[in-house]
Amino acid sequence: MKKYVIAGSVLLSSVMGATALADGALKVVVNGSLLGVEGQAELREGVTMAAARPLAEALGAKVTWDNETRTVHIDRPDDKLLQQQISLLEAAVAAESPEEAAKQWAEAVKKRNGALQYALMTDDLRAQEKEKMEASFWVTGTSSPWVDRYTVSKGTDNADGTVSYTITFVYADSTKKESEQKATIRVKQQEEHWYVAQIPENPAGEGDSTEEFPFDHVTYENQYWAYSLTLPKSWFGKFLAVEEETKTELVYNSKTGLKATILVIYSVPAKEWKQDENGLFHKLGEHNGRGYYYLDPLDYDNPYQGAEAEEFTRMFGEARKAVSTFRLE
Repeated sequence: MKKYVIAGSVLLSSVMGATALADGALKVVVNGSLLGVEGQAELREGVTMAAARPLAEALGAKVTWDNETRTVHIDRPDDKLLQQQISLLEAAVAAESPEEAAKQWAEAVKKRNGALQYALMTDDLRAQEKEKMEASFWVTGTSSPWVDRYTVSKGTDNADGTVSYTITFVYADSTKKESEQKATIRVKQQEEHWYVAQIPENPAGEGDSTEEFPFDHVTYENQYWAYSLTLPKSWFGKFLAVEEETKTELVYNSKTGLKATILVIYSVPAKEWKQDENGLFHKLGEHNGRGYYYLDPLDYDNPYQGAEAEEFTRMFGEARKAVSTFRLE
């Protein structure tokens, strides 16, 4: 008898064809590998179901069946060891003073180390920032311009027990131009250590104006697939990169919190690349068996109002030009 679990941590895709759609058959792909017949899934009243053992074992888990309680146990011992290792590393960098917390966070921003920034955050701030950090594969900032150095102000005590610090980041690029951007953070005590409790929306740079921004461009670098894009300098602090295994979305960083897509770049096995009949797919390059392309959207959706609507429209148009700067590292 098969034991079933709801499959939620793998990519599930419908098998194309009338027969497949009629019986609800689905393919299951785990980390790019297609599971065999035993690993096939099916739709049951709108819920995707898959056999527990082949799915869990493909994810590196151990599966046991308790017949007495009729329970499937799925366990990944390595996950527990990894979490213990992470917890010990986070404890090792926990700050003994508010000033130390501020300086450590500034250094983590300079190094573009999202994992370290996350380790220095309070539990509440982690909950807010986790999705963004995971989407960027724990890498923050831009590769050009980069944070060359920084200074941390004296702390200011607040009525709520937090301490505020203003960090001045000095940016530089290959032309040796420099620019200062200020970021104000709040640090608070959590148990016996100090953690960052509040950060600006764009950690290394507050404010909207780019008039004094001396650099000619901003470089977005995808370290997972090793490619880069050169973007207009006006994009600085105005976009977020949501990175997944097969695609990267550049989205508008609205003050409203609403994120709309500006550009999507896909990465697929080169042998799977196929030009669509409508000419919407545009190939950007090929490297190490991977093909890269972007897709012209059929519908242009601008959900913003006022100045943000105008800015999004401009960036949407600029993105079509930016893809010409696509470069594989």
